[in-house]
Amino acid sequence: MTPALPDVVEVRSLYQPVVDLTTRAMVGVEALARGPAGSPFERPEELFAAARAAGRLREIDWLCRVSALRGALSAPLPPGQLLFVNIEPGVTDGFVPPMPWTCCSVRSSCPSSWRSPNAICSSTPPPCSGRSIASAAADG
Repeated sequence: MTPALPDVVEVRSLYQPVVDLTTRAMVGVEALARGPAGSPFERPEELFAAARAAGRLREIDWLCRVSALRGALSAPLPPGQLLFVNIEPGVTDGFVPPMPWTCCSVRSSCPSSWRSPNAICSSTPPPCSGRSIASAAADG
């Protein structure tokens, strides 16, 4: 049985090198989502199973994406390196964070080569609790 997901979930990202098998050169990193260390949600399969069961998959997936970008920005990749971010299938149908700080603050810190012309910032709340996102905003 999957343990209940707490109201506030802290996620973190680990980064794994992505290598071109032909040249053996590192071309970037893949962000790997992890829940709190030592918790039942540390492993991504447990974190996402609990999020699914709680109806909070979109929210947790968004937190993982924000964590991936923030981590990559705090330890910048060398020029020409790529950041690979996984997105949970089924959560890309128009979801935007409930508060514009998430997208806008991360987007404004990104190098221009990372920015998508299709990035959306909105204060329209999604169909989720938003409590974790609000808590993350308070933590800066």
